Amino acid sequence: MKSNRARFIGCCTVLLLLLFSNPAGAERFADLMVGFSFSEDKTLTLTSSSESRTGEPKFDTSHTVGYRMGYWSEYDPFLGVSLGVDYTTIEDNDSLDISVLSFSPLVMIRVPLLASSKYPRGEWLPFAAVGPGLFISKIKIPSFDAEYEDQRFDIGLDVRAGIKKMVAPAWAVNLEYRFFWFEPSYEDYIMGEPVKAEIDIYNHSIMLGVSYNF
Repeated sequence: MKSNRARFIGCCTVLLLLLFSNPAGAERFADLMVGFSFSEDKTLTLTSSSESRTGEPKFDTSHTVGYRMGYWSEYDPFLGVSLGVDYTTIEDNDSLDISVLSFSPLVMIRVPLLASSKYPRGEWLPFAAVGPGLFISKIKIPSFDAEYEDQRFDIGLDVRAGIKKMVAPAWAVNLEYRFFWFEPSYEDYIMGEPVKAEIDIYNHSIMLGVSYNF
């Protein structure tokens, strides 16, 4: 885990240096997004020194918000880099609550369509992005006699695809799909005994946003 974190920190450091290196001809952007998300129903395993139990949470549709900043290359307008920061809630009828704050350095590609004098880089811009994510998640299970609660840091995967529609030379609206995955392993004490909670998180989000290009 420490080596994974070290690689993630190294990746973020390189990306931040790229983001703030101020390439002269690069097209910079900042996106703000809101939407809804849903997580696939996966097995939750609770393990103590004396027994192991499993359950099948039925996750509800929840909410997500995100911010992303980055730029498109001055040498190849199809390629870009960005850093995404997102907050997502994962809930199961008030019996399980997981909140997720993520930081994702992303490599992006796009296809500029319908270029014109008003929109020289294209009026419609389908795009995709992929990269590792640092997921800071917090679990709460209030159904125990004493509330089960823990926070973990995990490395996972962040994948996105969407389309941007320019509505003014510097402004656009985005429609975006996001998928992320990570495998947290939590631990808290119940009646003085350590209990582990393990579940794989596969989350899907649909987001609508605004983009400022400068």
